[in-house]
Amino acid sequence: MRNQIVSILVSVLLVFGLVSTASAKNIERGTLEMDGGLTLAVSSEKYGFDDDPKTERDSTEISATMFYYLAQNVGIGVYWEHQATEEKNGATTLETASNSVGPAISLNFSLNDRTSLQLLGAYALTSQEAKKTGYTSLDYSGNTTIGAAKLNYFATDSVAFNFMVAYYSMKIDEDKYSITYKSSGYQTGIGLSVFIK
Repeated sequence: MRNQIVSILVSVLLVFGLVSTASAKNIERGTLEMDGGLTLAVSSEKYGFDDDPKTERDSTEISATMFYYLAQNVGIGVYWEHQATEEKNGATTLETASNSVGPAISLNFSLNDRTSLQLLGAYALTSQEAKKTGYTSLDYSGNTTIGAAKLNYFATDSVAFNFMVAYYSMKIDEDKYSITYKSSGYQTGIGLSVFIK
C-alpha cells in the first residue's frame, strides 16, 4: 500500500512539474547548489517501575548537500551528515557518533516563477562508533539510503527557503560481535539553499 501511495504522489508531482509556465523557476545548467541543516533534540523518557531512573537523550545532527547541475534541472552531487547522541540512564551513559557520505541526485520541477519542487536521492556509506559506560566501544559500518521531496521558495534568484519531507533507511553492522542495527523513518525540516551560477 505504501508503495502505491508513493507512486501516486510522485506521478502527481511530475505532472505539476511538467506543466510549468514559461516564467518557470528552472535551475540552469552549470549552477552549483549548496544547502545545509542543523537539528538539535533533547528528550527525557521514563518507563518501567516507579523507582527506575529516567532516560535523558541529547542529539545533534548536521547535514549538507552540494549539487552541480549537468543539465537544466538535473544535478548530481554529494551528501554528508554527522550525528552525535548522548543517552543517560542513571549511572550509565551511551554515546554514539556517526558519519555518512555518498553520492546524491537532484531533479527540479518548476511550479511557477518563485517556487519549485525538488526530488532528491542519496546513497551514503555510514560509520558509527558507540561507547557505553563500563564497556568497550563498538564500531559499526554500513549504508544509509535517503529519498526526499523539497519545496523551494526563491526569495531571490540565488537564495531559496525550503521545506523538506524525507524518508531514510539505515543498516549498519558490527563485525566483532555480529551485531546488526537497522533504523528507518520519516523526517521533516526547513532550510536554506544557495545557488551560484
